[in-house]
Amino acid sequence: MKLLLLFTTLFLLLGCSSKEPATPTYPEWYDSTSRDSTSTFYATANGNTEADAIASALNSIASRVSVEVESVFNSNVHVNSKSYDKDIELNIKNSVKKIEFNNYIVLNKKSFEAESIVKVAVNRVELANEYKSKIENALSSISTKLNKKYKNTIAKLKEYNTITKLNSSLRSDIYTLKSINSAINIDPYLNYLNETLKVISEFKSSVVFYISSTQNSYSKALAEQITLNGYRISKNYPSIKINFILTKQRHAAVGNKILKGTINMSAYDASNSTLIGNSRVVLGAKSINSYKRADEFMLNSFKAKLKSEDLLFNFLGI
Repeated sequence: MKLLLLFTTLFLLLGCSSKEPATPTYPEWYDSTSRDSTSTFYATANGNTEADAIASALNSIASRVSVEVESVFNSNVHVNSKSYDKDIELNIKNSVKKIEFNNYIVLNKKSFEAESIVKVAVNRVELANEYKSKIENALSSISTKLNKKYKNTIAKLKEYNTITKLNSSLRSDIYTLKSINSAINIDPYLNYLNETLKVISEFKSSVVFYISSTQNSYSKALAEQITLNGYRISKNYPSIKINFILTKQRHAAVGNKILKGTINMSAYDASNSTLIGNSRVVLGAKSINSYKRADEFMLNSFKAKLKSEDLLFNFLGI
């Protein structure tokens, strides 16, 4: 009995001596975050480690920049009556998420038993200058590519398509620049990009394809896809000639009419007959009714490949 009483007493004493971890007392600089100024972004955050806290603080700044960028983008679209481009908006959101703050400084920091807290600042002027330099270098590169002489039409189209893709990401950087420093006039940058797209569109509309083929339904499907990509189809003065050859094989098995097809395409520079692209497409379809029906299924399969697998890009790189 005495032994039991001794254990009970020890248990009570140990239980009374254990205390809950003390709630950390945060310093004033953490509880009263400085407001952003025209020259500096501020943020406070906590994390398991100091590095985690810094990352969280920078993410907080990036989120605020993201909201401002979308506002600048939507305002620009409205004011300039530009078509609303969902791809550009998505690119903007993804780009801002990846924004890198290379010039941040840790103003204050403190570590507790279970966490660390920090207060960071990002120099908006330096950040804006980084973006400005990046944008102007990219625009200079675009200018060089637009004025460059290319060995053939396809080579030029490939480079112009690269410029078109760069155009979208550059707009994201331009709107980000404006959100970082509202005093910067971004209109010259946007106007240059718009003029660039106009030049590319005019060139693409001047490119004429001619498809040499006896398979009218299949070559017509290719022609329709080429037209959807902004080019013209004509026998008169073509820029690019495509030889289109389709071979078909018939088989019968278990009551099915099976059709296999192979399309071989070769593209040539019409001005000098230089080979500029080759592609081979394998197709297949079956029908319980007839080979004609199987051919209809195979044609639909080819049309689907043209759209979903981007055969034009694999064929010519455009």
